[in-house]
Amino acid sequence: MTFGRKGIFVVFSLLLTCSALWAQKVSSVLTLKDGDTKDQDDMCFWVHPSNPEQSTIIASDKEANIVFVYDLDGNTVQALSVPGKPGNIDIRYGFPLSGNLIDVVIYNDRTNNKIAIYEVDAATRQLSRVDNGAINAGANYGTCAYKSPVTGKFYAFTTAKDGSLKQFELFEENGEIAGREVRSFKLKSQTEGCACDDETAQAYFGEEENGIWKIGAEPGDGTSPNMIAEAGDGTGLEADVEGLSIYYAANGEGYIIASSQGADKFTILERKAPHKAVGEFEVEKAGKTDGVDVINVPLGGRFSKGLFAYHNGSKEPYGVGIAKWEDIASEVGGLMIDTEYWDPRRGAVSTSVADEQPAIPSTLTLLQNYPNPFNPSTVIPFRLDKGREISLTVTDLLGRTVRVLADGRFEAGSHTLKWDGRNDFGEQVPAGLYIYKLQGEGVSFAKKLTLLK
Repeated sequence: MTFGRKGIFVVFSLLLTCSALWAQKVSSVLTLKDGDTKDQDDMCFWVHPSNPEQSTIIASDKEANIVFVYDLDGNTVQALSVPGKPGNIDIRYGFPLSGNLIDVVIYNDRTNNKIAIYEVDAATRQLSRVDNGAINAGANYGTCAYKSPVTGKFYAFTTAKDGSLKQFELFEENGEIAGREVRSFKLKSQTEGCACDDETAQAYFGEEENGIWKIGAEPGDGTSPNMIAEAGDGTGLEADVEGLSIYYAANGEGYIIASSQGADKFTILERKAPHKAVGEFEVEKAGKTDGVDVINVPLGGRFSKGLFAYHNGSKEPYGVGIAKWEDIASEVGGLMIDTEYWDPRRGAVSTSVADEQPAIPSTLTLLQNYPNPFNPSTVIPFRLDKGREISLTVTDLLGRTVRVLADGRFEAGSHTLKWDGRNDFGEQVPAGLYIYKLQGEGVSFAKKLTLLK
């Protein structure tokens, strides 16, 4: 077979395109194993409130019935025996309990069909249980946590072997954390991994045989998820999709990282819709990975650029491996490193338009919405220096009010409101350019946003 000059160019271009998705290998820098480790199936990161180097990695061991807490050198801080098989594990900050804001670690108890919740003690870095023992989830296989940027409420999602998905609102009751089911829907088959984007209010689920699904994370966002990556569709994602995690970056950028026990590799999708696949990587001597997690927060020392954690199912006992994010970004090529934008304790801490207004407002600050352009919904962030009466409205280019998103008192701090592209009458508005305006006590700011169809 022979090729002309044009044919050679086409073949070469195709090879370059495919090579971008070929898995690159990185090295692990740390392995987390305790003497009692059997199968640490999933993990999450706890970020210390004042000293990032004192942060921990928390792993659930489904075979040992233990939740392990490790420091960033791999030393065991706590090996906590729990009453049933702990499944997927996740964390959120600032849950209001008994007049305090606490950090909560959440996992699904596969044995007792419950959701279990623990508090992190910042002084000891150890866990203690704070739920009422009565959050009944039914048959469950995985879980993930969500803190709404719209209402500030806390939620847990559970997944199941039959594809059932449930959402539970978490709240204080008699000095403990209780929960109630607020939504349920179903995929076709076994689903375990899930992850929620607390900035864009989206939830992602890994149906093992078919691919990754997305749905709005608010309880009222319907019951019909959309597939964003199908296993075997040429993006590199392969069947037996397991863990999911989100890497945050400014302007809605960043990544969704998925593991597959059927491929011994990790697939990277863009966080922004339509979630294009941008690369793959492998970790040396790692395989059959279940849970994963990634964090962009600079944790000091060798993890000053963030880190990636993964369940290593290639050799018993099955521990947790750690790789540096900059190693992954370097090997894959073209991946961003953003250690400044997202703080899991406070959410977004800077934006691409941060130079337009002070980071610490003297009155109030309106930030750029994300994603922008958007469809079907976007999040509008703003900050207040103190409790104020404010209004946040969306208008068309003629100044006519389309939607009143807020009109009342908000306390000092960072806030977000969501706009779903509908007017005050619940009607979908036409695609195009709109203005959103924040006003309060004689001060006014306005920015533009774009609704796509």
